[in-house]
Amino acid sequence: MAVSVVRGSARMIILAGLVSGCAQVAELSGGPKDEAAPVLVRSVPPQNATNFTGQRIVLEFDERIQLDRVRDRLLVSPPLEKAPDVRLLNARSVAIDLAMPLMQDRTYTFSIGEAIKDLTEGNQALGLALVFSTGAELDSLSITGVVRDAYTGLPRKDMLVMAYPIDSVAAFTQGRPAYATRSAADGSYTLMHLRAADYLVRALHDLNANYRYDLPSEALAFHHEAIPATMLDSSQRAVDLYMFQEEAAEQRIIDQRVKADGQWTIVLAQEARELNVQDVSRRGGTLRWDMFWNARRDSVELWPSDTTMLRAGSYRITVDGNILDTLSYRPLLRMPFYTSLALVGTEEHPGITLRASRPVRSTDSTRFFLRIDTLERSVRADIDASDPRLIHLGIALPEASQAVLTVLPKGVRDLFGGSNDTVRIALQRSGAKDLGTVRIRMAADSSVEGMRILQLLDGSEKVIREARVDGASREVAWERIPPGSFSLRVIADLNANGRWDPGMLQEGKQPERVYTYDKPIQVRASWDLRVDVPPFPKMAGRP
Repeated sequence: MAVSVVRGSARMIILAGLVSGCAQVAELSGGPKDEAAPVLVRSVPPQNATNFTGQRIVLEFDERIQLDRVRDRLLVSPPLEKAPDVRLLNARSVAIDLAMPLMQDRTYTFSIGEAIKDLTEGNQALGLALVFSTGAELDSLSITGVVRDAYTGLPRKDMLVMAYPIDSVAAFTQGRPAYATRSAADGSYTLMHLRAADYLVRALHDLNANYRYDLPSEALAFHHEAIPATMLDSSQRAVDLYMFQEEAAEQRIIDQRVKADGQWTIVLAQEARELNVQDVSRRGGTLRWDMFWNARRDSVELWPSDTTMLRAGSYRITVDGNILDTLSYRPLLRMPFYTSLALVGTEEHPGITLRASRPVRSTDSTRFFLRIDTLERSVRADIDASDPRLIHLGIALPEASQAVLTVLPKGVRDLFGGSNDTVRIALQRSGAKDLGTVRIRMAADSSVEGMRILQLLDGSEKVIREARVDGASREVAWERIPPGSFSLRVIADLNANGRWDPGMLQEGKQPERVYTYDKPIQVRASWDLRVDVPPFPKMAGRP
């Protein structure tokens, strides 16, 4: 760029700036990203104030703010009968107008941090809570612990943890708690600013935000005895809560969906003997349904014999003679053109079995080819007598071998007349020297009645082996386990029904106890590993 020389120092400076601008173009920077949460700088009443009698609470922050999901995120303890009105007073202030007078001589906690965000970056004021008393002093006692899933032992976050006076047994289902808080990401909770008393402690996945256990789909937890509020220090007893969902008191449909391959899955609240589907709209023709129940018979997969006009139908669902509902068949995705095939099987069962995405009506064994190492083998593809989604090839892989299975098009035909595309599956079976054995020996334990269910889990918490033992036979051997790190779960199956059972609030029955062996089980190739499991009281147990 050419620049003329002009008189005057001021004009020379301007032109020099223009020359510099032509040499380099840079985007203006707004500075570092704001990652700081809004800070409370003033409040009415002040933090930890006493003798508050007002009807409005004001929070003032150090920057411009916005409100987000106040109804879900504002938690007041003790809870209020009527929700307050929360709104922005100005760009930096929030007003909380009470809909009713506060109780006298009580310490209140307004936890509102998650609902307060800065205007620019949306940073939440996490952990912000205003504490004050309507009496002459603040209550200072607490109850603390962790909320966990009763079956997996994993922490449960955002659960409503509530405390009740010991004479308010029905308040959990009909009334309101005396105090409430939420569990953190690690499941921990602390009920703060409690009066000196013994309390019933409950936890709830409060789906309708009414502080009551009144929906059958809500998970809950309860401690079996009253807990005294104490000072928050290192000697305080932790009150852990183990959440479960009660089994339904009556039969109902809790979920139903149509998958892409045409399968209609209906999930029931209780196990069932039989299910009937009646098309109340169809005139003429015959519609049949193939049904496949899960092991507990509380979920069934239905496959229609005819996919035409299904969307126009209305289907009355009858379970064990009782009409439950009338549903519609609504696929969400277009059905795939081909029937897919996948390998099923484990090291424990070396036979080759395929699972089709749709029930199979016929197979053509001449279109199945198996090469084991370098040897071609003919196979016979047989449909499973009880589950037509399974195809057995009637051959087992030798140890320490590799194979390739090829299924040419039209090797299988499904109930809708569809068939497979070309499928190639690589197979491998390890040799005994590449695998290990785990032997579990249970210690005698008079504290547990009934059966015990042992489960070996991999790193993703998937059960890869399971066994049931009673008081007489306390040893289990699992062979052909691949090398790796595993964990052991033990379920106290008190009623010996072969599965874990949740608790029952009305009967004061806790869920069946689940224990985790506190050491990883390291399996190595060619190793025969023995694991001595101590009595339940010495294991990491719940509840």
